[in-house]
Amino acid sequence: MAGGPPFTMEQIITDVMIYWVTGSANTASWLYTAARRLGGMRLERGELVTVPTGFLCCPHDLFPAPPDSWIRRVYPLMRRTDLPAGGHFLAYERPGDFVEDVRAFFRSFRGQASSRTLSGGGLRRPAPLRPVPPTAVQPVTDQIS
Repeated sequence: MAGGPPFTMEQIITDVMIYWVTGSANTASWLYTAARRLGGMRLERGELVTVPTGFLCCPHDLFPAPPDSWIRRVYPLMRRTDLPAGGHFLAYERPGDFVEDVRAFFRSFRGQASSRTLSGGGLRRPAPLRPVPPTAVQPVTDQIS
């Protein structure tokens, strides 16, 4: 549907029904709620990501894509792709473009032994994720009325 909505009404109804019937809307949206409530989706001052990073951006995402110079301040940017169309649900809207870009990113790493790459190939093993204390996790109930 060039120029039109990215989803058909049938796709939207199917998606909503899956969340409604399975009761999974709260768990599906937890990432957004946790980011807002717990502030866990940011790096501390001076903290850097050491894992090779690819950035796939589209013109209709929630926020405009940052310039490469901003990304490179924190991430070792190995690949950036700017698509001509697509939005926040890119893998659903343009699955072929999404899959091809992910494959192209990882294609450059083929043949590298993961243990050698992480220990001696110029990459540092990423730090383990910091667990969220159980007392900080609250059920999401304020989103459904």
